[in-house]
Amino acid sequence: MQIQEIESALKSLEFLLASGTAQESDYQAFFEENPAAFAALGYTNFHPHLALRTTNGDLIPDFFVRRCCGNFEICEIKTPEERLLKETKSRTEF
Repeated sequence: MQIQEIESALKSLEFLLASGTAQESDYQAFFEENPAAFAALGYTNFHPHLALRTTNGDLIPDFFVRRCCGNFEICEIKTPEERLLKETKSRTEF
């Protein structure tokens, strides 16, 4: 990964954050188009919108990301206006 790619991705993210009008879909598109952003955070690759099959239906997180150690993590994008804790069919504890 080139330093220029990371710097360019960070500048684009700063612009998106400063806009004040960006929606979750804008951030989703940004991260899909800028793999350098994930690399800067220590991830080796990412997969957007993979479906997890459950008995209560599919769960579709924004990203599955892989750390350099090989572990995968789920990455969910949330804007400041969105409530983080809410009760849904698939998450009865929140």
